[in-house]
Amino acid sequence: MESTQKGTLGELLGPLAQFFLRLIGNDGAVWWDAFKRFLRRENPWIVWKYTLSIMVGSRTALGILIEFREQMITVDDWVKSYLEKNRDFPTNSEHGAKYFTDIALSELGFSRKLTTYQEVYNRAVERGLGFCTLEDVLLLCLKHSKGDYKNMKFIFAMNPIHHDSGYIPEIKILSLSWDEDGKVSLGSETSGVAWQYSPTDRLVFEIKDIQSI
Repeated sequence: MESTQKGTLGELLGPLAQFFLRLIGNDGAVWWDAFKRFLRRENPWIVWKYTLSIMVGSRTALGILIEFREQMITVDDWVKSYLEKNRDFPTNSEHGAKYFTDIALSELGFSRKLTTYQEVYNRAVERGLGFCTLEDVLLLCLKHSKGDYKNMKFIFAMNPIHHDSGYIPEIKILSLSWDEDGKVSLGSETSGVAWQYSPTDRLVFEIKDIQSI
């Protein structure tokens, strides 16, 4: 019995030593996040496949808005007002590609129908994902507005826009949808401070860990 215990301990020491060496290495944060996913009985090594991409660094906010109007994408009144107030939104100065994936929140481990944006953001960061900027959203709209999509909606995971409706505080994020005829429109999703959603809702996140592409 004692020899069996010693053998088991010896078998553990090697892998544990390797694990701790990885934790203090350059990729320590990656290994720590993977370990936490393992403890939650989730797949520790997630490889995100990008489904959307854009090029950034060559357009100004004004240029993007002008191109947006020229493509005649239908925009709801609230979004139109929001864009008018934020016409000087920041844009990327460095040229390069950005990659995005559209996933259901259930793929991030959420099963209940009520959460907060902070929870979603924290879980996304753990998995190498990030929120979209306003520039990302508009460029994605421009690129994919003429796609062959029908009866489909992309909800953009982004820093929530706080909106005072005059009754209760609301949070809004932007969404791009296509009707059965393929007509595209940019709208918004509204929620209270606690976000109520369907686990099957598909959200667009930026893939921050380029190595997973």
